[in-house]
Amino acid sequence: MNYSFNLLNKCYLINNYINKYILSCFPNKEYILKNEIDSYMYNNIKYIFKYQICDNKLDILNDILVNVSLLNYYSYICFNKEIIKNKRYVSVSNYLIEIKKIVYGLIKYEKNK
Repeated sequence: MNYSFNLLNKCYLINNYINKYILSCFPNKEYILKNEIDSYMYNNIKYIFKYQICDNKLDILNDILVNVSLLNYYSYICFNKEIIKNKRYVSVSNYLIEIKKIVYGLIKYEKNK
């Protein structure tokens, strides 16, 4: 369970970062993109709690990977639309890469179990 706690901690950090530095300065005309990012961030936390109590752990981990990949894609869109600057984009991408590494490690652990 240590890895799932680490994953939850990283998701909590990225959620705080995105809320504080990205979503707070989003233009009103991009509200759909903002809502999608917000939704996927909180879905990740929901899936992490679900991972801890459910039996079908590989499917849940794959859902987390999909959400993280979509967050990475949405952050790229924000960067291309100049909603966020390069520094913020790199920070978000690095957080998401760390989350992906943890999830891949959990997938490997669950397959070898």
